[in-house]
Amino acid sequence: MKTKPVAYSSPARRVRGERGSTMTTRGAVAGVMAVVAAGLAPSEARADQCQVVTEAQAAAAVARLNASRIFMRLCEPCGEHLGDHRPEIVRAAVAVPDGDGNSRVMVNGAEIDLAYIYIRTGATTLTNLARVSGCETQSVSPSISLPPAPASAEAPTEAPRPAAGQLATITSCALRRTGFLGMGAGREADVGLVNQTEAARAFTVRVYVLYPGNGRELAAVSAVATTPGVPATARVRFRARAGMTSVQCEIAQ
Repeated sequence: MKTKPVAYSSPARRVRGERGSTMTTRGAVAGVMAVVAAGLAPSEARADQCQVVTEAQAAAAVARLNASRIFMRLCEPCGEHLGDHRPEIVRAAVAVPDGDGNSRVMVNGAEIDLAYIYIRTGATTLTNLARVSGCETQSVSPSISLPPAPASAEAPTEAPRPAAGQLATITSCALRRTGFLGMGAGREADVGLVNQTEAARAFTVRVYVLYPGNGRELAAVSAVATTPGVPATARVRFRARAGMTSVQCEIAQ
């Protein structure tokens, strides 16, 4: 993940160059950054643009994905073209906070960069997800147009019935503080889900604490009563762990 340069407000300190000339350290840093940027290969231009976004931007992206239900991947800075991907169905869109005021967005279980995702906004029009979520991008088309699919082709306009064993879908998984900071302090996970069956039933929700390096630990289990097709939300309480970075929510199908 590419980090943004940090602008320091401390006064510029003057240093002496090899030939006795002087320059500010701020100017020297800018010169180094310019040299590094000039040396980037075209393949490196993909640098993540909107993979880590604000919580508000992530929430807007998830809402637009769920409303559209159809999305397509396209990374123009990587040299991809319209024919490289096919439209996909949104089965689960989730915003995952990182505990530092930022969030990442996952679609169908995979993390995405909003800059390289397009959502359907018309019969043959797809709009860039970052653009409608408030995240600025570079070298990315604001929208793309697709030719109508042949009559014989299968168009993903309606989500298929859940696969065998898939009875509910997680729609949100957000970490919330309920007490003081520190190890052992109170936390909650706001878990959203939708019952995809035709009968009311309760689902078991499991909340996992995530650690750096893909480690995770079961933190809490809760039962959630649901009605078919109606979004349900559960607040699952647990205690913070040392080193935890975020949470992950799963349903026992």
